Amino acid sequence: MRTTMNARVGQLVFFWRSIPGGKSVFLGRDSSDETARVLRLVSPGPGAFSITYAHFAPRDAVCCPSLAPVRVDSGWSGSILISNGVSPRAPGAPIRVRLTRL
Repeated sequence: MRTTMNARVGQLVFFWRSIPGGKSVFLGRDSSDETARVLRLVSPGPGAFSITYAHFAPRDAVCCPSLAPVRVDSGWSGSILISNGVSPRAPGAPIRVRLTRL
């Protein structure tokens, strides 16, 4: 659920893990704030993934990031997600996202 009324487009990455019986378990997300753009998401091997984000300066328009892209590498340890960084925020006021169960 978005906690602000904003038409701006934002993205989050959600992490799931397959378990026996063909089911999946939700592990979490990359951030509680939306990022403006995920440029690339790849898996270099089992349990590992790399996400490249557009990186905006505070006054950049949503169309035009002026900073170098940010890459965050993450992986599954067998019990927790491990990451070497955080996703950059979208320009403007942050949009916080709260997960709710239905």
